[in-house]
Amino acid sequence: MAKLQLRTASILNCTLAVFFPAASYAGLGEWEKAAEDGAACIRTNKNFIKGYFRAVTGLENLKNYKKASETLTMGLAVEPRNKDLLAMKTRIDNEARAQKSQTLQEQAQALQKSGDIAGAYRALEQARAVDADNTALQQQFTKVKAEYDKFEKSRKMGLSPLEAMKEQGDEKYKNGMFEDAIALYTKCVEKARSSGDKGQTYIKALSNRSACYKQVCLGSRRNLLSSHLITQFPASYTAHTHVSRKTLYCGG
Repeated sequence: MAKLQLRTASILNCTLAVFFPAASYAGLGEWEKAAEDGAACIRTNKNFIKGYFRAVTGLENLKNYKKASETLTMGLAVEPRNKDLLAMKTRIDNEARAQKSQTLQEQAQALQKSGDIAGAYRALEQARAVDADNTALQQQFTKVKAEYDKFEKSRKMGLSPLEAMKEQGDEKYKNGMFEDAIALYTKCVEKARSSGDKGQTYIKALSNRSACYKQVCLGSRRNLLSSHLITQFPASYTAHTHVSRKTLYCGG
């Protein structure tokens, strides 16, 4: 018991030896040193919750929200119901989303100025995914979308029948409709072969079809469950359909 008490006191003393400098650095606004000493505090004693606060305070002021969020996750593993840690985690995650949104908006503006409307549109779509309530972002997106729609309409009018067919397959793929995409890519491949046009569109259609087959086969566990369902419920149309698709695309 005496040895345990001595070890506990030793850990506490070592913890405090790095905790107080971290607090001092934070008070001086030396956030990098505060974050470093906070991390050292955690390494010394992972159960010392104040160490997480010191480390995260430094990281937050350095705008390293990713590392701050990871550190808070570690702290919450020690005390899952700590209200202060939970509140800090919510704030940090919101700041991280705002930071990502701002970065993407700046990228979009640069791309728009360079004439890459499609790139600007994609960047703003990503920004909206993490910052949906941002009114200014939505206004910017609406303006770029109008330009993008005009650009896409003009671009699609210039597509060859083969390219148009491949793009239809691409849309199905993006929406997770892999079997429909396979059918369209197959038509594209067959048309290219019959016409002798084995250029980039043909190669991309083959590559994308291969990706679709892979996605369909990733559902093999679901299909094993369906096989069990057939045994239990022989009249189940859904179970039979799942198994037949697995056999068609994944070789049985």
